[in-house]
Amino acid sequence: MTAEPDDSSPFSPRDRERRAARLLKQDRRLFRNRVLAALVTLLLVALFWFALTADPQRRAGIASAFPQSRGAIAIFHPPPPTARGVLVDVQILDIGHARSFTLRSSDGRERNFEVDPSVDMTPGHMREHMAFGEPVSVTYRRDGTRLIATQVAD
Repeated sequence: MTAEPDDSSPFSPRDRERRAARLLKQDRRLFRNRVLAALVTLLLVALFWFALTADPQRRAGIASAFPQSRGAIAIFHPPPPTARGVLVDVQILDIGHARSFTLRSSDGRERNFEVDPSVDMTPGHMREHMAFGEPVSVTYRRDGTRLIATQVAD
């Protein structure tokens, strides 16, 4: 009588195939985990690089948004406040710049804004909006009790 090979031995062809399949699966999982770790690391490095190379005004905004974080780099900050409404008054500084304006929002509240010199909407264009009752969107910052418009858009 001849003995037939036992398929349950560790050296049987079926066990070698199972072991090879298991090792291949582990290698794929390890490769996927390494790729994911590399991508996450790359993303974090890019975010920190962006935070460090941002212009000084933006860095100041980032730092003021997180006053409780001492010495830490804060990447995200809340968006600047905005208001929308119709202009009811425009005070002119010179032909290309407004000194201040008053905005009436849809709820009837009127707010006075001083105008940052970087605002590129001319007083003439603001007066057109005022005459036709066309609303504008204002992005602003607070300086104590003052509201300073940093952007005025149609």
